[in-house]
Amino acid sequence: MATWSLNTGMQVEITARLIAKGDDLPLQGDDYAVRLFDRDFFEDEYIGECKPDSEGRVYFVVPGGTFKHNPMDDNRPDFFFAVFKSGTVIFVSKVMENVYLEGIEEYRKGEGLVVDLGTFLIDINNT
Repeated sequence: MATWSLNTGMQVEITARLIAKGDDLPLQGDDYAVRLFDRDFFEDEYIGECKPDSEGRVYFVVPGGTFKHNPMDDNRPDFFFAVFKSGTVIFVSKVMENVYLEGIEEYRKGEGLVVDLGTFLIDINNT
């Protein structure tokens, strides 16, 4: 992986915002969970799971060195996530290939590197 502008020992926060299709309200509540993955050639790497907050935001906090890949693998993460409602998958994002962390990073003092994947419209009736 290319050298980050920040120390790889710092934490990386990966965020996204989820909006319910139809009423455009934030996706929230204990019924929902989101799992983030890094698509890899041999096996997808599970990064973590969290619940959306009251604004529909999800936050995954991982050590900066998490995205150092095997030399046979590509050198940038290929993020995708799955949204679960009561344990059932209702949405899987497209794979965001070769995410250029250095190009979209935002540094927040005291927090480290922040990567925002954007806002996603989720059909909550897709069960």
